[in-house]
Amino acid sequence: MTAGWIYVLDPHMTVNGRTVVKVGFTTRTVEQRARELGTGIPRGMSIAYKRFRRKSGVGTRQWQVFVTRSCSEPLEMLGE
Repeated sequence: MTAGWIYVLDPHMTVNGRTVVKVGFTTRTVEQRARELGTGIPRGMSIAYKRFRRKSGVGTRQWQVFVTRSCSEPLEMLGE
């Protein structure tokens, strides 16, 4: 995996009563990615977590599992 940011974005919404977050990876800034993904979302996306990785064997799928297991309420993932 190349160097970049692993992030969790919060669109401030629920689907069927479940909290929705976006877990992903970008080589650009997380702020740029949040702006791109926040288009069309009334309150935009806020950055809940970000961490720079120089090299990582842990992909976004593993982070999605980590986030799901670490939160006190169920999460609905929006894909990679």
